[in-house]
Amino acid sequence: MSEGVADGMEVHGPLGALPYYLFKHERFCAAPADETTDLFAWLGLEFAPSLEKRLRELTNSSNPKLTARMDQISLDAAAQADLWKQRLPEKVVAKIRNDLKTVWPVFYHEDSWDGAGVAS
Repeated sequence: MSEGVADGMEVHGPLGALPYYLFKHERFCAAPADETTDLFAWLGLEFAPSLEKRLRELTNSSNPKLTARMDQISLDAAAQADLWKQRLPEKVVAKIRNDLKTVWPVFYHEDSWDGAGVAS
């Protein structure tokens, strides 16, 4: 299993220690089938070959990077990872970064914000 599997990870809350799986959008975009395989394994589910085939069809690089159609789900997954940072205005990205400043450093490096907020 890849780094996507969060074996032994748990979060503490009002119900005590609960296991969790850390699903990162960027990791999914880089390798949708691998990340989904790990997630299904963590959940104890079978990732059927037919499902994997469909996922690969929906996320491969021959699909468009962008679409104007709200019902379009076939997209180039690799192109989606940082697209939000390019499409949002700098002010919005700065707000997201500031509002989540106690959380994002745990999961991301400072340089992951490079190129963010270039839209006007």
